Amino acid sequence: MSDEPTKVEKVENLVLELLRYIPGRIDRVAEDVSELKARTNRVETEISLMRREMAGLHEDFAGLSGRVDRLGSRIDRIEQRLELAG
Repeated sequence: MSDEPTKVEKVENLVLELLRYIPGRIDRVAEDVSELKARTNRVETEISLMRREMAGLHEDFAGLSGRVDRLGSRIDRIEQRLELAG
């Protein structure tokens, strides 16, 4: 008998080597997934803050629109008093 491993032993050794490699890869994938979850959470938080800021801007624009309308009405009345309106 020879000291060299048989084909079956070589295959078994290769399978065992791959099986030892898998847990380390799974750990790295789990770390990556954890990091992606944290980053996604930060992005979602930022989006939520931007939505609130946009809602505030919409309120500001609505208020300004009302003021512009009132100023337009006042200008119309002034023009009528001064007979500037055509």
